[in-house]
Amino acid sequence: MKTTNGISFEHRLAAHCETGTTRNILLNHGLDISEAMVFGIGAGIFFGYFHFSNFTFPRVVNRSRPGSFLKGVPKRLGVKGTARKYWSKAKAAAELDGLLDQGHAVSLQVDMFNMDYVGNDFRIHANVHFINAIGRAGDNYLVSDAYFPELGNLSRKSMELGRFARGDINPRGFMYHPVEIPKNPPVREAVLKGLKDACFYMLKIPILPLGIKGMRRFANKITDWPAIAGTEDKLARELLWFAIVMEDMGTGGAGFRYMYATFLQEAADLLGNDAFLDFSKRMRENGDKWRELTVKVLRMGRNRDLEPVRFEELRALIHERADCEEGIFRQLSNVLKGC
Repeated sequence: MKTTNGISFEHRLAAHCETGTTRNILLNHGLDISEAMVFGIGAGIFFGYFHFSNFTFPRVVNRSRPGSFLKGVPKRLGVKGTARKYWSKAKAAAELDGLLDQGHAVSLQVDMFNMDYVGNDFRIHANVHFINAIGRAGDNYLVSDAYFPELGNLSRKSMELGRFARGDINPRGFMYHPVEIPKNPPVREAVLKGLKDACFYMLKIPILPLGIKGMRRFANKITDWPAIAGTEDKLARELLWFAIVMEDMGTGGAGFRYMYATFLQEAADLLGNDAFLDFSKRMRENGDKWRELTVKVLRMGRNRDLEPVRFEELRALIHERADCEEGIFRQLSNVLKGC
């Protein structure tokens, strides 16, 4: 479609906001790769368990750091582009307007709560939401949000509030736009780098609560959750939040495990190696088991089934997932040595 600025932009839905935003901005500059491929090249598969003194409750993370896809994936594909943050709201707005007026679509990090096109039932403060700005008419912006089937309109005030929201991982006006796409992007090399990085992050990163180590720590600490929560209501809410993190926050299901299985399937074709088809099958089965675990957690929270034996069961199930993923990534790492 053509916007009022004459920008051609194909709007596509996606499972996750940042991988979808990255896929769409690259697509509209002539580089067509799937959302799963973006996730894999960016080594998005991850696990972390965090409980610091300033946390009211432990947190589970199942993907790489926000912003890593938009900044890292184009670079691995040989795309020349600019990514920056701002201290000045006026400068951020001026540069956004300038690029749009010159006919360039751009990617932005925003707080989802301030997006005018989001219905009240879905408005939550989430500073790590990503969109593409694709045009403007005066003080009104046209945006492509991969979570919504229709293009959205955003006022200048809402755009500024979204780009400069306060709180954890605040956007600080983050903006990315491609400048030059190579004629023959090194997709094979990018896939191999993404695979090797994923193995490192899951197996070897020397920080305790990350990767497989983080998964095992999660398993061993979940039996402490009733004492940490203090009340049944808070414990039930935190169990429900874990289920949301795994299934409903743009993960594509099972904490991005299904998306990574799709990437491995595509990698098998690209690399001409059927071993990756087996890894894809195993990761999808692993995703099924994560989903079963998540359903169990969901039922515990909804039914207030919070006896200690239930948390011991969860501990065993999480260790099973850690065993499974450790096996997958160790064998994957060995196969990559020959690639």
